[in-house]
Amino acid sequence: MPAPERLFTRLVRQTVRATHAIASAGLLGCLVLVGWSVVSRYLLNAPIPWVDDAVAFALVLIVTLGVAEVARRDDHIAVDLLTSRCGPLGRRVTGILGALATILLCVALVWQGWASADLARMIGITIGGTLEWPVWPFILMLSAGAVLIGLVALDGLIRLVLDGAPPATDEGTAG
Repeated sequence: MPAPERLFTRLVRQTVRATHAIASAGLLGCLVLVGWSVVSRYLLNAPIPWVDDAVAFALVLIVTLGVAEVARRDDHIAVDLLTSRCGPLGRRVTGILGALATILLCVALVWQGWASADLARMIGITIGGTLEWPVWPFILMLSAGAVLIGLVALDGLIRLVLDGAPPATDEGTAG
């Protein structure tokens, strides 16, 4: 019987699903925007110069918000050569070590992201192209993605340490 679901697990799952929904809507918006741009350029002979830049910037947000759901579902690419040969205890230990490494990496990404965004904001760095947008919000988006992945890894770590259970699946059960 699976361990009871913790409040933290539910909050992480709901937060990550919400950000994934935003990413999905953003992807749909990019599809509409690119489609509109193609129609404008080739059928109406009126190209929209800012669409390519806007879509490129939006893709940063889409990937950043969508990657945590992939990590939560454990659908990411993994090299399981070692873990597939381990027993349950070995998989638990490697899961704990992997979660700890992920959390440390995410902390470093957030730390550096905030410092880099602050510097970029302070000196006024902008992204070139047809849209002269400041770069610091995009750096903060990457930090936000690292926070989301860190929360997913922390939830997995808690589940592994306390329950010996793998990360939560879509149904919220051990999977």
